[in-house]
Amino acid sequence: MDLTEQNLVTVEPKDLIHLPELTVATGSLSPMERSLVAHFLLLSRPQVVVELGVFEAHTSQFLCDVLKMNDIQAKVYGFDLKHVVKKLRAENQAVQALEQDNKLALIPGELPRSLIDWLNQTNSTIDFALVDARHDYHSVMQELNLLYPRLSRGGFILCHDYSPPYEGIRYAVNHFAKSKGAMMLPLGSTDEASNSGHHSVLVALSHPPYPQHWTRNVYLAMRSRVVHSKLWQNVLKPLLKK
Repeated sequence: MDLTEQNLVTVEPKDLIHLPELTVATGSLSPMERSLVAHFLLLSRPQVVVELGVFEAHTSQFLCDVLKMNDIQAKVYGFDLKHVVKKLRAENQAVQALEQDNKLALIPGELPRSLIDWLNQTNSTIDFALVDARHDYHSVMQELNLLYPRLSRGGFILCHDYSPPYEGIRYAVNHFAKSKGAMMLPLGSTDEASNSGHHSVLVALSHPPYPQHWTRNVYLAMRSRVVHSKLWQNVLKPLLKK
């Protein structure tokens, strides 16, 4: 491939991704985390987005803004308690407009029951999910076990507060990834980065890019043991060479 200057095309960052203002809101994502979420959204090019834990809907609005600014036709489904959803629908004009435009749907109820009911009512896959509701091991494990089977190939689950103060979340994510064979990428910032304003306590989960049936995994494990055995090295391998 000829990579001379004549064949190189300069692409401005603004042509690749469009971001809303990366503001700071109490009880929401940091500016760095918002940037990370936006990039993962663009990587997945979602149609269905799930947000567990809406609170004041700052992140919900951000998700909808990113999707709109980058011409991605998707809908955000936000889950939270009944009184939280009721207050947002009564007092938050941005939420009212997004629901009216069918860009956002708030699902009231107690997790995980509200998520279970919603999953039973829809056959669609989930392309992107943000888990930021309850911060204990049992809740996070339940939510991941519900979301992951519906996660599309190329989709992502991002979990917030993957950090030392919330050991339940860290243990749940680690345990889940190991038991399910999920790919896991911690997106936590170093202390130095956090001190300079680039703070993040996110972690990303996704399906392996090349899924294999369990029987092939067993076959590969057995083959490895045989190939490295003394029987193979000293007896079988020399016989096959004759």
